[in-house]
Amino acid sequence: MSDSLSIDVGSLLPYLEDKVRSIFGKDAATLESRRLLDKCLRRAAEEAGFVQMVGMRRPIPIFDIYQPTRLQVSGTKDIKSLDAIVRSHQSAVIFGLPGSGKTVLMQYLFASVVRSGGNLPILIVLRRPSAVDDLRLLVEHCADGRMRRKQNRKIIVLVDGFDEIDAIAQRDVLAALRDFSSLRIGQYVLTCRSFYPVDINAERFEVAAFDRADSIGFVRAFGEAYGSTLIAEEVVDELEQRGFTDFVRHPLMLALVCIIKADGSRTIPATSIELIRSAVESLSDRWDEARGVSRISSIPLTGHERLACIKRVAFFMNRLIEQHFAVRRVVTEFLSAKRHEDVSPERLLTELARWYGMLVPVGDDWTFAHRTLHDFLAALFWVESRTFNADAVYGWDTRAAFAAALSEDATGCLLKMLRGERASPIFLECIANRPKYDELRVAFAIVGYVARVGDRGIIREDDTSVDVATPLDVFPHASSELLEALIVAGLRERYDKANAAVLVFALLEMGDRGLVLASDKRSRVKDWFGRCSLVRFRRNGTRVSFYVSELLRRVRGA
Repeated sequence: MSDSLSIDVGSLLPYLEDKVRSIFGKDAATLESRRLLDKCLRRAAEEAGFVQMVGMRRPIPIFDIYQPTRLQVSGTKDIKSLDAIVRSHQSAVIFGLPGSGKTVLMQYLFASVVRSGGNLPILIVLRRPSAVDDLRLLVEHCADGRMRRKQNRKIIVLVDGFDEIDAIAQRDVLAALRDFSSLRIGQYVLTCRSFYPVDINAERFEVAAFDRADSIGFVRAFGEAYGSTLIAEEVVDELEQRGFTDFVRHPLMLALVCIIKADGSRTIPATSIELIRSAVESLSDRWDEARGVSRISSIPLTGHERLACIKRVAFFMNRLIEQHFAVRRVVTEFLSAKRHEDVSPERLLTELARWYGMLVPVGDDWTFAHRTLHDFLAALFWVESRTFNADAVYGWDTRAAFAAALSEDATGCLLKMLRGERASPIFLECIANRPKYDELRVAFAIVGYVARVGDRGIIREDDTSVDVATPLDVFPHASSELLEALIVAGLRERYDKANAAVLVFALLEMGDRGLVLASDKRSRVKDWFGRCSLVRFRRNGTRVSFYVSELLRRVRGA
């Protein structure tokens, strides 16, 4: 699910006030500690009571939209519930991909613990400007006795968004959590995007993908909140029949599908970037259609102009939460460029939040409903303004990957991503979004990367078998054209393990998709392997062996 905007403070505060009294008593904390605790809890209540995901016309209680999130123990197939982690009294780090529901999970956990008996949850959202200082002070007050709790009552510190702060702030957060853990007065739960290192002693979990029941429940709840007549089972069936299982299992993508379907669209895009683009355009079109009916405005801007304003804000807003004056400055500059100096920036911002639900207020500041939307809109502005240049990109993040995928030729971007010793997952994300690029040049670069970073051992000429592996699992994300190019690139040399790995995994993927391999390439593959007739590798965690002839039989001939 997307990061969400919380609206209702009052629904949770009575529970929190009673809980604080039951744990700390009336005089157990100093005035300074009480103020700090009150600040943290009020902010948390703002985050967690009600949610309004992108495209929703109104906020709804979190318990009406939340689907029970299962957590997978990292490195295993074991599944644990959120309740089981809380009951275990063990601290945890929860990883997940963008849009997998980490923030909504933490909001739900906060709200559910508040409403239950006993323990006190404290939610710290790290992207807030003073969040790291608040966490540090909170731990200090617990350590020096200014917050003395009653026995058998646990404090649960929920820290969201470790990946959204810089390295110095991350170090401070980890130090504070280690200090809190040493006090033995409760547990912490920390969320972070996948692939980020988190150097702390805690159990590791991954957010498990939605199953079919989760997806149907989510679509049904979203439709009710959105005011549409979506039939949840039909939406999920259509996605599955078209091979978009990833969309079904991914909360953010599923929400965007709901937006498109609610607008009467019958075509679901083929890639995530096209899906986000369609959803954004859908929001803009819907406002234009409703302009003369229920959303009359005196502001002389079209829906596309409003969307252009949002994209500009996204580009110049480098933090997920930005102060009002900074956002206002960007909007004022936009209005001036459009010769609408008489339009109030505050009024336009309010309408943007109401109509689209993408750029929304949080307290006195502004944020985007989800970081992925923020990055996509910023990338769109970057490319459309013709200021995007691969040579000027020094850190490949989601925004740069989106910009590469949206550009007219992403070849240079992809080659640059492969030059390091550790190709970022951003490369795979970019490839999956089907950018325009020179498949053969990129294929040779992939083989070179595998040779440079992977196992560099050479098969002896008299060997009849080989173990192959790849440090870059690009194959499930590759287009059919890239898979063919990888076959060509893999045939460049003989008896090299990197080439063998690329050939084996490309053939496997082609076979799984039912793709055709030309007869001349089949002969060249067979000749390339020569006496090395047996290949071994791991697939889905299991060791597998195939004869080369069997691999070739799996791929249809021309």
